Amino acid sequence: MHKTILSSLLCICFLINHCFSQSVVHTINGHTFEFITNLPDNIDDRMHDHNYVVSLKRNGKELLEHAMYQHFSDCSGLSVELGTYKVDGNFISFYSYWASANRQNHHYYGFGFRKQVYEVKANGKVEMANANIYLEDIVFNAFDEHASEYLLNHFADVEEEYNADFVLGRRKARLEKEVRKVLAKEIKKYTGGWDKEYPGQHSK
Repeated sequence: MHKTILSSLLCICFLINHCFSQSVVHTINGHTFEFITNLPDNIDDRMHDHNYVVSLKRNGKELLEHAMYQHFSDCSGLSVELGTYKVDGNFISFYSYWASANRQNHHYYGFGFRKQVYEVKANGKVEMANANIYLEDIVFNAFDEHASEYLLNHFADVEEEYNADFVLGRRKARLEKEVRKVLAKEIKKYTGGWDKEYPGQHSK
């Protein structure tokens, strides 16, 4: 009886806050970690901006957050950031994917992908092992005498902001292939209709 009442109260709290919490527990290198994701109940409402993350916790302490879904839109376009994670042995990999569409054919919000790999040490500490990123903005579509200088600055700014190595060429191709594979379902769900809605006016 008491358990039923408690469960009902928890459900009511989730409904009031328009949010559902998911918790997944992993034992990594002998230590217990909790991955907590708060999901808004109206995530498919494209008229509102949404942002939810997965929080990595150990012994109740939050160690880091990773964006799982972010949506921004205005009268001319929209952008999304999609994310997921994977546990493999003593390593945790976080994946990110950015896409944008704009009826004015300007991709202000960016396009790209990222993979961050963290290692769980024997003492339970979580440390960055490596991180790679490729991220475009509007200047990637510009061809003028200042573009090359801007791109060099852009690479440096992205690396500093996201604490990751900016990759090009084959490394970029491998990164894109891996990110698209692990996020294939989400990419199709949230950008699958863009070809009709934004014909020739999107980066995805």
